[in-house]
Amino acid sequence: MAFCLLLFFGGHAQYKVRFVLKEKTAIHHDSIYVTGTFNNWDSMANKNYLLQPYGKDEKSIVLNLPGGTIRYKFHRGSWLTVEKEYNGNEVHDRVVIINKDITLIDSVVSWRDQLINDKKYALSHQSSDTARVGILAAIAVNYAFWAEYSNVDSALYYANEALQLQQKIIKSGEY
Repeated sequence: MAFCLLLFFGGHAQYKVRFVLKEKTAIHHDSIYVTGTFNNWDSMANKNYLLQPYGKDEKSIVLNLPGGTIRYKFHRGSWLTVEKEYNGNEVHDRVVIINKDITLIDSVVSWRDQLINDKKYALSHQSSDTARVGILAAIAVNYAFWAEYSNVDSALYYANEALQLQQKIIKSGEY
């Protein structure tokens, strides 16, 4: 009987899981949520999964989760505002096995709905020509290869701006 109780309760152990998120975007946000297999991929602005300020450009939440494998992502209130890679590719599910209290540290570099606006904001606040070339090229790629942002004229414009700035850097000897 004791063995059965141990199996039943031991298999349902709860662990404190701290999610820490560093937002590495140019535009920072107040409302960021975590979602995953532990909450049925709830993509709504559910206050139970809202991260709170934790440190400089960081947010955090502690959840009590059962042991086992979980998958998770971050969003800002819906799947339309889910995290993305810098170039716009999908962020694969983060996967972790929970078997003790743990802190998970992650970062977000882009959001689906602000893929281009965030880069334009970064461009307007960047003084390094080398960094500007990279941002201009990234904007051009986003306009060229993502259907929801598709704009050939804008893609060519930003690619040309990146090329001209790169040529200026080469001629100046800074390259």
